[in-house]
Amino acid sequence: MAGYKSKAKAKPKSKGGYKKRAPLRKNNNVTVIRENYHRETLKGYAIHTEAASTKCSVTMACGPAGVLGGANRQDANTAIFPNWAALADKYEEYRVIYASLTTILKSAENVVFSLIERDNVQITDTAAMNKNPQRQLHIMDGDNKKVLRAWKPSTSADYDFQSTSSLTAKAHIKMLQAGLPTEDQKCENAVCIVCEFRGLKN
Repeated sequence: MAGYKSKAKAKPKSKGGYKKRAPLRKNNNVTVIRENYHRETLKGYAIHTEAASTKCSVTMACGPAGVLGGANRQDANTAIFPNWAALADKYEEYRVIYASLTTILKSAENVVFSLIERDNVQITDTAAMNKNPQRQLHIMDGDNKKVLRAWKPSTSADYDFQSTSSLTAKAHIKMLQAGLPTEDQKCENAVCIVCEFRGLKN
C-alpha cells in the first residue's frame, strides 16, 4: 500500500529496567586475618677506636648489631640500641626498612670513602674501595668532618621478616679514611635503624 511504512518489532524491555545478575555466593567459613605491624626508630651511639693507626675504618650492620669491631660503646653494659632488648622480648619477627651511619671524624686531612655491601668484611685500604664502582667519595674540610651514608631494601629478600633472636644484617655500610698520621684514630658514630615488628609474644 502506498505511503505505508512497516514498523520494526520493538525488543521487550526487561522488567524493572535492569539486567538480572547471578546471586552472590556467601562463604561463612572464611576468616580474614589482618597482620598488625609496629614500627620503631632506634638510635644509638658508639666511639670507634683504632690504636696506633693511619686509618679510621668503620663497618655498620644495617640491623640491631650496629657498629662492628673496635667500637667502644658509651656504656659498656648497654647495647648500641638500648630499646632493642625490650622489643625482641615483645615481638617474634622484624625487618629493617632503613639504616644510616653518621660518622664524625677526628681529621679532615684526607677524603673519606663509603660503600654498601652485603658482607661484613672490613675494608682497610683505598685500593679495595676503588674496586667497587658503587663507592662514594666524601670531601672533608675544617668545618665539615661528618659523613652520612644510608641504606634501604632493594630486593625482595631484603623485605623478608626474620626472628628477633637473629642479628643477621641484609647489608653493611662501610666507611674508610686512610693516609693519616700514625696515632690513635677515633671517630664518633651515630647509628639509626627503622624496623617493622610483627607477631606479639604471649
